Amino acid sequence: MIQLIKKEENWRRIKPKSNVWCPKKGDKIEGVLKEKKENIGQFNANQYVVCDKNDELIIIWGKTQLDQLMQEINIDDYIRIIYNGILNLGDNKQMQLYTLDIKD
Repeated sequence: MIQLIKKEENWRRIKPKSNVWCPKKGDKIEGVLKEKKENIGQFNANQYVVCDKNDELIIIWGKTQLDQLMQEINIDDYIRIIYNGILNLGDNKQMQLYTLDIKD
């Protein structure tokens, strides 16, 4: 049985201040790089926080190629990241491909 939850008075839902970008091939995101974080979580991944045109903070998890490209980017740079899909490298290995542009 589905139970409906009625709205309670004096309560409001808190939304996260940032969203995680989960791109599909061809998706792009652009905005101002606000933060670079290194060695996050059990896999010591990098994380990039971008403020988009709607003033939303978007988290982008680093991948090998993206991490290399992001070395050239500084905080407060206006960037565009395009997800180009997956390249099969053989031996059950894959690499996610990105294009990174910076606005002058």
